Amino acid sequence: ANKRMGFLTWDVFTQARTVLLVAFSVLSENGIFQAGLAICLLILSLVAHNYYRPFRTDRANDLESLTLATLIIICFVGVIGAIGAITSPVVADVLLYTGYSSVTGTLVYGCWVVMSEVFESHLETTRTSRYTRIMLGLQQSTQAEAKSEE
Repeated sequence: ANKRMGFLTWDVFTQARTVLLVAFSVLSENGIFQAGLAICLLILSLVAHNYYRPFRTDRANDLESLTLATLIIICFVGVIGAIGAITSPVVADVLLYTGYSSVTGTLVYGCWVVMSEVFESHLETTRTSRYTRIMLGLQQSTQAEAKSEE
């Protein structure tokens, strides 16, 4: 996994967050209250994630932070839309497109991170394979030289 040493149980934390988010939506009928609880939980999760940074690579940590921030923005935009605080259609459109942009940006960045991780993993495997072939070739050539000298 991509967790740093000592953070292999971070999945328990993320699963607990998911269970709590589902519980918020089931236990309360008031959508604004649900979103408020979700925003509080997501902010706490974002703070905890940025404090501990449990993943090995900075890109994975940044992606998780960006995802949590995007979820907070989506919930916030939803609350503002639900309470009807926006009377101007222009401001409503700006908020709507801000939400769309944050989701699109997160998806694009997520794809870039995944592709980078896959490419680096493949590159590392290829380097290891080449190194192994070179070392085996050197070993075989020295063994052949030793046999020819005998």
